Amino acid sequence: MIKSLKERVAHRFNVSIAEVDDLEAHQLATLGVALVGGEKGFVDRCVDEVRRYLERDPEAELIDATVEVL
Repeated sequence: MIKSLKERVAHRFNVSIAEVDDLEAHQLATLGVALVGGEKGFVDRCVDEVRRYLERDPEAELIDATVEVL
């Protein structure tokens, strides 16, 4: 299920996504999503869209989200 979710997010939003923690946990995954953009507004909108998409996914439960802009 995680692999399918990662593939859907990556293709739909043109972002990089990977499991970054909880690799041994059953039915739990910590995902990192990364994207690069020339405008902060674009990046903010894309991050919000990814978060909303994950919140609406019937096969997943978004427990927490943290955003870091570099």
